[in-house]
Amino acid sequence: MVDGLYLGSSIIQDGYLADLKKFNVFIGKNNVGKSTILKEILNFDSQNLGIKLNTEYINNLFETKIKKIRNETAEQYHNEFDSYLDRIFSVVEGKSKESEKEIWYQEDIRRLLQEIWKKLFDEIGIPFQSYFREVFEELSIDTESLFNGKVEETSLALMPVKRDIENSKEVTRLEEAQTSGTHVLDNLFHYATQLPNTFLTQQYELIKEQFKEITNGLDFSIQKDNQNNLKLYFTNPVGEWLTADNCGLGLQDLLIILFFANSPSYNGILIDEIEAHLHPDMQRRLLGVLKEKTDKQYFITTHSNIFLDNNFVDKVFHVSFTNKINIKDATNKSEILNDLGFSVTDNLTSDLIILTEGPSDKGIIEEFLSKMGLLRKFNIKIWPLGGDIMDQLDLSTFRDSYNIIALIDRDPGSQSIRNRFIKNCEDNGVIVHQLEKYAIENYFSVDALREVFKGQVSEDLTCIEPNSKLENQLGINPKKNNRKIASKMSLDDIKDTDLYLFLEKVKEVVTKESYRPQLTT
Repeated sequence: MVDGLYLGSSIIQDGYLADLKKFNVFIGKNNVGKSTILKEILNFDSQNLGIKLNTEYINNLFETKIKKIRNETAEQYHNEFDSYLDRIFSVVEGKSKESEKEIWYQEDIRRLLQEIWKKLFDEIGIPFQSYFREVFEELSIDTESLFNGKVEETSLALMPVKRDIENSKEVTRLEEAQTSGTHVLDNLFHYATQLPNTFLTQQYELIKEQFKEITNGLDFSIQKDNQNNLKLYFTNPVGEWLTADNCGLGLQDLLIILFFANSPSYNGILIDEIEAHLHPDMQRRLLGVLKEKTDKQYFITTHSNIFLDNNFVDKVFHVSFTNKINIKDATNKSEILNDLGFSVTDNLTSDLIILTEGPSDKGIIEEFLSKMGLLRKFNIKIWPLGGDIMDQLDLSTFRDSYNIIALIDRDPGSQSIRNRFIKNCEDNGVIVHQLEKYAIENYFSVDALREVFKGQVSEDLTCIEPNSKLENQLGINPKKNNRKIASKMSLDDIKDTDLYLFLEKVKEVVTKESYRPQLTT
């Protein structure tokens, strides 16, 4: 996996991409340079590659090389050789700490070696050069080999905006599939016609399985007619087979994406406008399948807010253009949403809206819904209301069109507001669940708290009091770490609680197609 990249094109302003993960998204308006960024990533070399290293790794490199050179040095010089070691290791450690960073580039290593060499040569002089020049020469070679090796083991494929799978074609000599879609059809047919249980037939079945999951049960087939022509077919929602020419482009695009997402020839996939021709529901399921069921690293461009879902997307970069292409690591997505013209109405395409009291509840609920496998299958949105104004929300404006369920705390401080909110929900047919414990944080396990806060949690704390504010029990406010704490827990940790029953109710609502709450009279 690529940890970091420097996009050195003269048209890109500050092209450092740090802390890259499995799923990396570039989003922005049209014609700001997103496609250019993918092309730059595709053509990176060892000088543009960043690798995660720490000072301990660098210190160990020096120690290993010095031991090697000492063993190759005549024994009569060992005492003098050893007399310099304490100073050398001190300088190496000091300079490494001064230069410490998460992502290192070849130029960073080269500069560090030069600084260490200069300082030691100034202090020790000619004896240092005589004994240790070879150490630095070998370190330079080894670090260069490290970066070159990372480049060689990285194989990327770029899928352009315009993709065409060729719905029908004559069977000819099998050629390598192209990311534009050319030759994908004949390669898939080749996969399908191999002996059972071979690697290629297993690949074909895997692609079919993922295709069905993403399309909610649709299927594809490739048939050869009596004139030796291949034809692509898809099923419609009632199971009838139709030629690909009579089906939407989204299914064809999806097949190309899945072919390369499962190809053993590549470990990195770049997709320009991944959402092209795909219904939002399929976009969401595609995102889940690529993240959870393939082993590739992804770099994608998109205009779709679905690909901003931080339950599946690891990094989001906002791309803009002012004289040059600007790339900003956008962990705060509000700027992106505003720039793209998205608003709260985008949430109304969801299968379910969960109303919560505050933004810190959102991460907890999302973590547990993800563990239940619901976020990948359904478009569930969570709206934090703000505890003190929740009773002012007019639920009647969307009660007849959207599924809503609410979760509220039990702390006594704002009970009058909650009572009015509960009445509002009941009047508008909205399911509302009030937690049995003080707040959602009271469902955390002690083990998860210890794992996140390390030594900050008292050894005397053996269980969480259900009716007392967790911050008062811990002596620290956990809210900023709510998502992280929940991620350290399993569903078994809450299995016997009413919070788990609430999550089961969420599952029931989204899986029951005919669900519509009945209004009270």
